[in-house]
Amino acid sequence: MKQQRMRGASVRRTARLAAGVLVVAAGALVLDGGPALADPAPPVAQAPTAAAQRDGCTVDQLRPDANCQRSWLPSIHLRYGTDLRGIDLELSQLDHAHLPGVQFGDVEDWTSANARLDFAYLSEADLSDAKLVGVAAWSVNLHEANLTKADLTKADLSDADLTGADLSDATLTGANLTGTNLKGTNLTGAQLVGADLSGKDLTGTTLTGANLTGANLSGVDLSGRDLTGTTLSGANLSGTILSGANLTGANLSGVDLSGKDLTGTTLSGANLTDATLKGTNLTGAQLVGVDLSGKDLTGTILAGANLTGANLSGMDLSGRDLTGTTLSGANLARAQLVGADLSRADLTGKDRIGADLTDANLTGARIENADARAANFTRATLEGTNFHRTNLVLATLTGARLDTLTNFDGADLGWTIWIDGHHCTATSKGRCS
Repeated sequence: MKQQRMRGASVRRTARLAAGVLVVAAGALVLDGGPALADPAPPVAQAPTAAAQRDGCTVDQLRPDANCQRSWLPSIHLRYGTDLRGIDLELSQLDHAHLPGVQFGDVEDWTSANARLDFAYLSEADLSDAKLVGVAAWSVNLHEANLTKADLTKADLSDADLTGADLSDATLTGANLTGTNLKGTNLTGAQLVGADLSGKDLTGTTLTGANLTGANLSGVDLSGRDLTGTTLSGANLSGTILSGANLTGANLSGVDLSGKDLTGTTLSGANLTDATLKGTNLTGAQLVGVDLSGKDLTGTILAGANLTGANLSGMDLSGRDLTGTTLSGANLARAQLVGADLSRADLTGKDRIGADLTDANLTGARIENADARAANFTRATLEGTNFHRTNLVLATLTGARLDTLTNFDGADLGWTIWIDGHHCTATSKGRCS
């Protein structure tokens, strides 16, 4: 009940203050109904307000449950873990404050109402490890504040200024970020489960390793960003721009990436379990070691992509443009590549067993040291194709097009069906005999 009364009172106070403008100048708090004007006179620090002089609201002491509205308390230093639940610091100035581990709120104990920080000025304050669970902090100024490992679970940060703030490893699960300015904010390793970041300008914001499970990132521009190790499982990426982003090792399970432009995006080692890639543009994308087996890649563009070590076993890539694609070490066992354009593609490595390359274009492709037993190259274009030391036992080359640059040096052609339809001998090496 006390919490509800305080929130109701704050709404009324906010209404009364609507006509005023908060101006912080020369290290003091000033209420001015008009625009802020440059003062040619040397800045003079103003004396603390009456509220600041009351017991429990001085730079030497802050008391829990004290009414410290509009207090001037810059550079205040408090012991680690000081309990300030219930204190009212609305419209107060605490820039450069040293408040590590301070407890402003706690969802486990509602006997004391959480603190109020609405419109407070905490620019460059040290709030590392602070407990800000459920606090009301509308329009709070936390510009370049240190909030590393701070707990802001369910905090109301609507319209707050967090530009340049350090929120690495902080918890923001369930926090209200409506209108919050996060430009240049460090959110490395932060917990942002279910956060609504839709439409936000995240220019310069660091999200490496952040947990964005189920978050709403619709309309956010993350192109070229480092999202290494970020968890985006179940996130809403509708309209999110990710081209050129680094998503190495990211968790994208269950994410809908269909139709997205991921040109040049790095997805190496990413978890794409149950992710949708239908119609996705992966031109030049890095997909090293990614498991794509069983995925529907209808309309997906993979030209020039790096699929080194990727799992494509049993995939149907028939008729696809795979020009210049790197498939070195990729698992292509039983893959369907009928009519695919694999010119200049790198197919070196194992696991080509039983792949169907009927009518495929392999001009200038490299299939060196590969295990292509029982692979089907019927009517394939093999001009300039390099099969150096490849195992082609029981492979079919009926009607394939060769030229003088086609290289079978050291290849095992035992029982291979040659281009004219006859079987090579079991001991054929380098040439069909």
